[in-house]
This record gives sequence, C-alpha cells and structure tokens, in this order.
Amino acid sequence: MTWPLDTALPNLIDILLALAAFLVLFFLLPVQIVLRASRPSAGGTTSLTVRSGFFAGLGGLQLRVEASRQYLSPCFGGRSIGFLTFPIGSRKADRQPASEPPPANDVPMDAEKTEEKPCVTPLIQKLRWGVYTLAKPGWSYLCSLRRIVGGLKLELRARIGLSDPAQTGRLYGYASTLGALLGRRIRLRIAPNFTGPEVSGILDLRFRLHLGLLLGLTVLLAGRIGVRWLLHWFSARNREITATP
Repeated sequence: MTWPLDTALPNLIDILLALAAFLVLFFLLPVQIVLRASRPSAGGTTSLTVRSGFFAGLGGLQLRVEASRQYLSPCFGGRSIGFLTFPIGSRKADRQPASEPPPANDVPMDAEKTEEKPCVTPLIQKLRWGVYTLAKPGWSYLCSLRRIVGGLKLELRARIGLSDPAQTGRLYGYASTLGALLGRRIRLRIAPNFTGPEVSGILDLRFRLHLGLLLGLTVLLAGRIGVRWLLHWFSARNREITATP
C-alpha cells in the first residue's frame, strides 16, 4: 500500500530544488537596465522608459512615462509585450487635491513649558558610537558598490537642424569629430537636417547590475556592523562593572 506521503515528499523535494535553482540563477545572472529618453521630431511628446531585464535580459518589466501618465508592461528578450501594457498612473489634472485637516494643537502651553531639555552628553556618546560603528564599514561598502555595475554604455541617436544650413553642416562636423574621438562605451550618431530647425533623438543608457555581488556586500556590511556593535557593547559593559564599587 502506498501512502500519500511517499508520493508527496519527492514532489515537494523537486519543487524546493527548482525554487533553489531559480533563486541561484536570479542572483548569479546580471540584471540588464536600460534608461531611454526620446524626443520626437514634431507632433509627439517626450517620453522616459526604464527597462529591467532579469536572467541576463531574458525577462523583465518596462515602465514608460509619457505625458504625465505611466505604463507598465512585461518584457521578453529585451522587447516589451505591447498587448500586455497597462496604465498605472493618472493625469495630474484628474487628481483632486486632498483636503488637509486643520492643524491640531492639543498640547497645552503649560506642558510645553515644563518639557525638560535633553542631556547633551548622551547625545554626543550616541554620535560617537554611530560614527565608530557605521563610518568605516559604510564607506567601504559605498566604495565597493561600483563593482556591481558593469557593461556601461551610452548612445545618442539624434537628428539636428538649424535655421541656417551652413551652421547645421558645421555642427554636424563637430559632432562627427567628437563621436570619432569617443570610445566604444559612448556613441554619438548625429544626422543633419538641412531643411529646417529640428531637435529630436533617443538617448540610451545601458548597464548591468550583479545582484549576487550586491547581496554578498550587504551581508558583509551587516556582519561588520554587528561585530563592531558587540565590541562596543562589551567594552561599555566592562566599564560599568569596573566603575561600580
């Protein structure tokens, strides 16, 4: 006779192993972040797009802000799924300002006068303890955060035109020279418009975040702060014991 536990236990183990593999891949594979600001040539509105791709860009979310309205959509393979786009914000004109309650002043004047001023010495001691506990580990943590960002790339694709075609050609020459001098991480792609004034284009900022390294650095920071706090607590306890007659 087969008990239900005999069949449910292997399935539970498989689910736990799959969940563990999912979490390991989530923290090991980098997260691709894309920030895009676009300005159309005419008849459109400027928009800002933030796209996050988990599992090295395989799947993620995209947030687009356009004309005081926000849209959220899932992504697959670095592209948003258009038919699953949902508005998540409302226009500012549709929002009614909330009525603010009148300021309450229930504290009597006698109670305000009888409040005692805090002692300055414990405050200074707390500040010294906070600097000792957080300053060095916090600074080391902030300096290590640059290691979690990689693959930084900046690209500008623009179309620029001035009222004078000669000035447009001169500006295009300057931009082409500057784009040739920059490295691979910064790219300038400027197209001239000799027919009239125009400023339009797309600015892309791409980089990768290593969540596993960020988690490790955060755990290390918590451990350093905990050790410093314990050392400070033991030293203060020993001073109290030696000070008592």
